[in-house]
Formats: sequence, C-alpha cells, structure tokens
Amino acid sequence: ISSLYLFLKKALEKRGYREKSTSSVTDMNIPKTLVKIAVPITLSSAVLGSCRIIDMALILRRLQSAGIRALEANEIYGSYTTLAVPVFSLVPSLITPISLSLVPRLSAAIEGGERDGEAEVADRAQRLTALLSIPASMGIVLYAKPILSLLFSGQESAVEIAAPLLAVLGVSILFSGMITTTNAILQSYRQTVKPIISMAIGSVIKLAAAYILIGIPEVGVYGAPISTLICNIVISAVNIYFIGKRIPKSSQNSSLGKMYVRPTVASVLAIAASFGIYTVIFSFTEAARLSFLAALCVAVIAYIPLVFLLGAVRREDVSDIPMGDKLLSIYDKLSRH
Repeated sequence: ISSLYLFLKKALEKRGYREKSTSSVTDMNIPKTLVKIAVPITLSSAVLGSCRIIDMALILRRLQSAGIRALEANEIYGSYTTLAVPVFSLVPSLITPISLSLVPRLSAAIEGGERDGEAEVADRAQRLTALLSIPASMGIVLYAKPILSLLFSGQESAVEIAAPLLAVLGVSILFSGMITTTNAILQSYRQTVKPIISMAIGSVIKLAAAYILIGIPEVGVYGAPISTLICNIVISAVNIYFIGKRIPKSSQNSSLGKMYVRPTVASVLAIAASFGIYTVIFSFTEAARLSFLAALCVAVIAYIPLVFLLGAVRREDVSDIPMGDKLLSIYDKLSRH
C-alpha cells in the first residue's frame, strides 16, 4: 500500500521545472557513491539484528545448562520472544521516525557548511528522542503486565512470564531510540563505518553478558534483557562519543538538564498521576484494561504541558515534528484559558 501510494503520488505530481544540482557528484559516479553509503548502513542494521540471533542461540542452551528442564525453558523462551520482545521493539519503531525527520535538515546544514546549524539539528534530534523515549520507557516498566494482558488476552501464563521481562526491556527503550538517532546523525556526516564499529562492540558485549548472566540460576532468562540493556548503553555511548568528536563542543547547544533531566522529571510526574488514576479505577472496577487505558490517557494529557512548563522542550522542537503546528495551536488555546 505504501509503495502504491508513493507511485501514484509521483505520477500525479507533475513538476514544471527541474532543479539544478549543486553537487559535484556526476552521473557516472553516483552508483559508486550510493554503494559506499548504502553498504555500511545495511551492515550496521545487520549487526543490530545480531542481538536477536544471540538471544535465539543462547537462551535455551544456557537455561538448560543452569538446570531448567527443556519444556520449561521452551515456555520461558517462547513467552520472551513472542510477547515481550515484539512489544519492546514496537515502541522505538514508533518513536524514531519523528526524530529522524530532522536528519534531512542536518544533511543540508552539513552540505552548506553551517557549523552552528549542524549542532542545533543534531541536538534537536537527540532531544526529541529523549522526550518521547523516556516516558515510553517508564510506562513500559510500570505497566508491562496490563499492556501484555491487553494485547494477548487469554494467555495468562505466558503474560505472567513475559511481563517482568518486558519491564526490564523497557529500560532499554531510551537507548534503543538513541542508537537509531545517533546512527542517522553519523551517517549524515558520511561516517557510515562508525555505527558498524559501535554496534560490533555492543554485540560482543551482549554475547558475553548474555552467556554469563543466563547461565546463572539466580538470574536465568533475565540475563537476556539485561544484556540487551548493557549492549544498547554501550552502543549509545560510543555513538555519542563519535558525534562529540565530529561536532565541536563549543557549538553544542543542549545542556544535559534540558536533554535528559527535565524530560525525566516530567515523565515521573505524568506517570505518577497516571498510576494514581489506575489505582483508583482498578480499586472500584477491578478491570485492568479499563484502568490502564484511563491511565494512558492521563499520562499523555499530563506530560505535554509538563514538558513546556519545565522547559524540557522548545516551540521550534514541536513545530519540527509531524502535526507539530497543530499541537502548538492546541497548547496555546489551553494556556490562554
């Protein structure tokens, strides 16, 4: 459907002019340039997928070596990979397109030699990722079981196993989003090999951590999400180091407080309000799904004004995201009242 839409859009949108290219790249070396850019990007995506392969290869073997019976190990493995992991993967996939929408501006600033513009756009992409990832991460940690119960009704035993594992994975959401954003920033600078290096380092650490932790009886399958968290932290840290080497510190505009601390405070307050609503509704109705949906609405409604009040987001940040202008107009109307 997506491909059909793009095809029809191109067919219907007739341009009466051709833009002049200011690039020094000629038609002859365009394929060569594309290969140089595309192959490392593809490889970095493949390295990231290796983390799932590591879990597939190790969880069953290491659980059984820790003394868990094959049938029980299969049940744990199935609950983790078919319930917890898909829900965890869904959240970053919804968050990162918003922050990545700023990357074309970064590429344009780089090509134009606008050093301050480069730093501003790079910071904004990371800031938007943090603004969206931090509350999502806290929500997954706190509401792991209600979320899985809502999505996988009738699978109570699998939900019981997967919920605490999803809660551990929830901590990784911020770092998972930062990996995608920082990879895109590095690729905008044509530093396409750097993400491969950082993800290769993270994958090796993931392999070692998963092998050791899952084999410890007291840790067991929790070693899988914990090793994923360690891996994501390492990759994010290495990427941020590479970005810091590329963008001069004198040009970086975002402070640590604006990028991480203030969104965290806003998230804590919004999640606390939502949990209060969840507790009250559940105490009267004992309906977990209704309570969670109400809590989700409260969290979203509370978080938006909080990030403005705490100075965690600027107006230009919101205007850059899809439907940002509409969000700003709604906020302005509410603030006047």
